[in-house]
Amino acid sequence: MNIRLIFFLFVSLILFGCSSTTKYYNNKGELRNISDARLINSVENEFITCDNLLLKRFKADYIIGDDNKSFKGNLLLTRDSSIIVSITLVKEWFRIKLSPDKVEILDRRKREYIVGDYSLLWDKFMIEIDYNIVQSIILNELYAYPIVADNKDGIKKYKHYLGDEVYLLKSLKNRHVSRMNKPNYSGRPIMHEFTVLPEIFKVSQTYLHDFGSDTKLNIEYSNFIETGKGFYATELSLKGQKSKSEFSINLQFNDVEFDSESNIGFKVSSKYKVVNLLNDN
Repeated sequence: MNIRLIFFLFVSLILFGCSSTTKYYNNKGELRNISDARLINSVENEFITCDNLLLKRFKADYIIGDDNKSFKGNLLLTRDSSIIVSITLVKEWFRIKLSPDKVEILDRRKREYIVGDYSLLWDKFMIEIDYNIVQSIILNELYAYPIVADNKDGIKKYKHYLGDEVYLLKSLKNRHVSRMNKPNYSGRPIMHEFTVLPEIFKVSQTYLHDFGSDTKLNIEYSNFIETGKGFYATELSLKGQKSKSEFSINLQFNDVEFDSESNIGFKVSSKYKVVNLLNDN
């Protein structure tokens, strides 16, 4: 009796585990077409639920213009509150804190404390970003672009398409994109596109193209690992282009902790020079 029960449970687990994936394919093994709402809900159901995320001893390589460096660091994201990053080249050079309303930077080399709004990051990353967008990128979540007050309502306006064994979620309809190639087209549309893996319903790529300024940003997620909270990408690549300016950042996360009890502090020394770039000052 026990053997039969164990066998039944084993088969049930296999069928249950496969059903979440196979139901999105037809009998020919082709990806099924589903509704926009179902795709968005499927991705949101796989969002990682956590109070914080700690990325310890991550590795990074970046190229911004002629500046090419490799560094290590630690990152602590406290959901909807703050993102603190420590950047080390031999010793710590920078400590950065992102909050919903401001950006703070401790420059250890120059002994400066810089505080400003998110325009500090716009030139570096070539797009307008806020706290919610940065948090969504780190957590591999959907977000609307350009910046909107209600991110969920913004995402609901996106339309989906079938790609090559993936789902595509786009801010612009395909027929709109085709019209933009016509010589007499005027306007400044923005294409924002997510590539979704149907096996795990995680975003594997995000592409953004501002046709007016010809700004492009491509984000790729890879090497997903299964954690107790769900799948998380341990490699992240960002590549941006605007006119003749380009940048790329490649990140590797070898130690990922959710709901960690560890902390990364952010304390400003009284000996540091204060550089206040907030718009209201």
